[in-house]
Amino acid sequence: MEKSAPMSTCAQHGSGVEKVALQEARCRKCHRLLFKGFVIDIEVKCPKCGALQNFDYACQCRARHTTQS
Repeated sequence: MEKSAPMSTCAQHGSGVEKVALQEARCRKCHRLLFKGFVIDIEVKCPKCGALQNFDYACQCRARHTTQS
């Protein structure tokens, strides 16, 4: 029997892959949670209030820096 492959490692740190907390994206109108995660560019229609919103990487970076203080 073959042994299982080793756990993937992070090339930068040389250790096991580090888990990162997913960022929440909420509707700007009714504050309903739309998704968690990171995206390059996405347009989402809120199922609760119908507001159409765009999220992009720059938007997520600004939100991350303002919440880290």
